[in-house]
Amino acid sequence: LGRTNNPTLIENYENELARLAKEEAETESQNKILSSSNEDFGTSLDITFNFLKNPYLYWKKDDLKSKQIVLKLVFEERLTYDRTSGFGTPHLALPLRVFELAELGDSSLVDPGRFELPTSSLQMRRSTN
Repeated sequence: LGRTNNPTLIENYENELARLAKEEAETESQNKILSSSNEDFGTSLDITFNFLKNPYLYWKKDDLKSKQIVLKLVFEERLTYDRTSGFGTPHLALPLRVFELAELGDSSLVDPGRFELPTSSLQMRRSTN
């Protein structure tokens, strides 16, 4: 890298060095957090499945941070609210939709053996007039 006396170029280099130093510090901080986690994969998986089974247990906690996490994990998008009609229909996140489909498969309301097979379509005859 050559030397320069251009003040604008020097300022750009210094700003980029400061940005990279900040990014490095943030990455090291995140790395420390991840490496200091003592929970093994099985424990983390259990926590995740417990949340997916009943997010309301986490919603009942008094802290606002838990409620924000629940909203982000349960719904795909932010909830919409209209002053006249209230909340719109939310779109659930994929993991919760999977559990919803599993519940539909266990439905005892409809006997799957009672569905009739589709019949062939009626043949329509054209008039020759």
